[in-house]
Amino acid sequence: MSYNQSVMILFILWTAIICLRSNTEKLVTPKIYAFSAGLEATAHFSLMICLSLGASNEFLEAIKGYVVTIALLVILVSMVLCMFTSLSMPIERSLLQFKTKAYLDSLTGLPNRRAIFEHAEALKRRLTGADFLTVIRFDIDDFKLINDTFGHAMGDCVLRMFGSVCRDTQLVNTVAGRLGGDEFAILCQGIGPKQAKHLVVQIKQRFADACLQATNGDAQVSLSAGISYVPVKRGIDEALEVADKATYEAKNRGRGQTVIIALPADKLPEKNDQQNFMQLHSGLA
Repeated sequence: MSYNQSVMILFILWTAIICLRSNTEKLVTPKIYAFSAGLEATAHFSLMICLSLGASNEFLEAIKGYVVTIALLVILVSMVLCMFTSLSMPIERSLLQFKTKAYLDSLTGLPNRRAIFEHAEALKRRLTGADFLTVIRFDIDDFKLINDTFGHAMGDCVLRMFGSVCRDTQLVNTVAGRLGGDEFAILCQGIGPKQAKHLVVQIKQRFADACLQATNGDAQVSLSAGISYVPVKRGIDEALEVADKATYEAKNRGRGQTVIIALPADKLPEKNDQQNFMQLHSGLA
C-alpha cells in the first residue's frame, strides 16, 4: 500500500512539474492544475503516514478517522480540479492564440492598428496629464512603384523586412506597429524628439541596407518619417494626426526626409485651426 501510494505521489508531482515547465504562454490553467496536483499529493502523503504509523502512535490512532476523511475529501476535490483544468488548458491556449492573432499583423508580425490604439489608451491611463507622447510615423517612399517594378511578392518582402528592422531596433518603452498598407508607427514613452530622430536614422539605415541585400542592389528603398511630440492627454488620435502632417511635409521635401512637430502643452491648436497648427512647427530635420 505504501509503495503504491509513494509511486502515485511521485507521479502526481512529476505531472505538476512538467505542466509548469511547459507553460511558456504563462496560462492560468496549468498553474491551477499544478496547485491541485500538489494538494492531492499532500493529501495522499498525509493518508499514507496516518495509515502506516497510526497503529504505533496513540495520537495518530486517535485522529486517524478525521485525517482519512479530510484527506479523501481533499483528494476528491483535487482530482475534480485537475480534470477540469486539464480539459480547460486547450481552450485557454486557443483563446490566447486567437487574441494574439487578432492583435498582430499577419504579414510583418508587428502589432496591428487595434493593438497600437489599445496600447496608447493604456498608456494614457497610466501617465499623468503633464507627460508627453512621442509618435514616429513611417511611409515607404514610392511603395507602389516597388510593386509595379518588382511585383507584389517583392513588396510583401519589403514590408516584412521593415517589420523585422523595427523589432530589432526599437528601444525599451517603444511599441512599433503597422497602421495599414505601407504606413507604420512607433509609440515612444519617455523619449523626446532628439532621441526619436536618432532612432529614425538607425531604422532608415538598417532598412535601406536590408532592402539592398535582399534585391542584390536592384531596389533602393527609402523612408519618409514624421515625428510628433504632444501631451499624452490629447490621445493617440491627435498624436497620429500630428505625425501624419509631419510625414506629409517630409514627403513634400523629397525622399528619405524626416520632419519633427512638437506642440507645447500651453499652445495646443484647435483641431480646425490649420493656420495656427502650421505655425507651431518646432523643427524640421
